[in-house]
Order: sequence, then C-alpha cells, then structure tokens
Amino acid sequence: MLFSTLAIASLAASVFALPSSQEHFAAAPAAHSDGTDITTYAQYSANWAGAALRGHAGTIKEVTATIKIPTIHRPVDQPDGEYNASIWLGVDGDTCSSASARIGLDVTVNASGVIGQGWYSSNPGRRSYLTGPFNAGDSVKLRVTVNNATSGSLSMLLSDETNGKGASIGLSSSVPLCAQDALWVVEDPERNGALEPLADFTSVLFDTATVTLTTGEKIGPQGARAIEMYQGRAITYVDVQPSSVRITYL
Repeated sequence: MLFSTLAIASLAASVFALPSSQEHFAAAPAAHSDGTDITTYAQYSANWAGAALRGHAGTIKEVTATIKIPTIHRPVDQPDGEYNASIWLGVDGDTCSSASARIGLDVTVNASGVIGQGWYSSNPGRRSYLTGPFNAGDSVKLRVTVNNATSGSLSMLLSDETNGKGASIGLSSSVPLCAQDALWVVEDPERNGALEPLADFTSVLFDTATVTLTTGEKIGPQGARAIEMYQGRAITYVDVQPSSVRITYL
C-alpha cells in the first residue's frame, strides 16, 4: 500500500525528451492535492522510496533487477528493538491501483542480528513467504513476468545467487493486471494499519534493472519518476540511472 503522497514542485529543468527507446514511457505526473495533474518527476511518500516507470495499459511484460541484501542497522538515536525494511520490484500498484504483482525480501534487524525473508504477492497486502533465510551480502535476482494480463497469469523468480536458495513461482492474480507500471522500491512495511520502525538500510542498488515490453524491446529505468520517502524529514535520496536505481538512506 502506497500511502498518500505530496508532489514536489517541478523545475523548468525537469522538462526533457526521453530517448527513442523509451518512447512508450514518460515520467508519470504526480497528483496535485486538488486532484489535477501537474508535471513533476519526483514525489514524496510516507512509506515508499524508489522509482516508478509508467507505460500504457498492456505495455509491460517483465520487470527484473539484481540486489545485494544490505546489512541494515538500528537508526542513530533510536531505542533498541526491531527495525525493518522491505525491498521489492513489481508490476502495477502505482498508477494502476486495482492490482499488483511483487516479489522481494523483508530485512529485519534486532538483538539476534540481521535476517532476510523472501516473499511474493499478486495482490496488495497478501504475501506468501519463501523458505529462507537469506543473508546480508547475498546477491539476489528478482523477476516478475506477466504471461497474460487479462487472466492475471504470472511467473515470478527470487534467486539467491550466493547460496542457491530461492524459488520460481507460477500463479494467477485474482483480478486482471493493467501491465502499465514498473516499480523498484524500498518500503517501510505496514503492520495492523501502522508503519513499522524503519531500519537504516544504508544503500540499496537495483542493478541491471530492466523492463521488457510486450513488443519484446528491453529498456532500463531511465525516465522513471523518483519516489522519495519522507517521515517528518527526508529519509532517502533516489538516483535513477540508465540501468539501475539506487536508494540511499539519509
């Protein structure tokens, strides 16, 4: 669930032409508080940080990236306890709010250390967990493939290339997919309607981030809208590059 967002006022320098290989996409305009659309290429969220690439309905076939599980920490000046961060990628769930498909890891730090738990979801809020644990420093490949948007047929992959763990999953969403949003996100997880304490995740890099279009063309995240996390202060800095998305904890 993406909490309500506050749009960042756009700068004149934000107006740019996308490369021809990304002609299907434009940075999605954020919703203004009065319901109108304004042209802006970043927004604030209470619980998401990352990048969102928007296409026309039925445009996106597959979203992939490789991450390194971070060694997360208790934030400075925060009390002892459990702190969390969720790292995932997916299709839909941004401009298309009716359905989503996601796969990723929940990373937790407490008195026992750092542990990662793999999961996937074909509907917001309904996660299925994978056999783990997955460890800090592991290199993990993530992939969501839309086999048929109308029927909701999906394939997902979480492959820990360090220890050989992971799963390849075939499933169906209970509702049709729009196949129009590609997302790479670090999330402050929600439990019982409230945000959990967010860990200091230092930096998360979605490397070799790729979107495969239904035409077969492959593009990167360049031109995606950056989503910055704000919780009374700016929590993150997002850097979107032609083949990667880096989210840095401030």
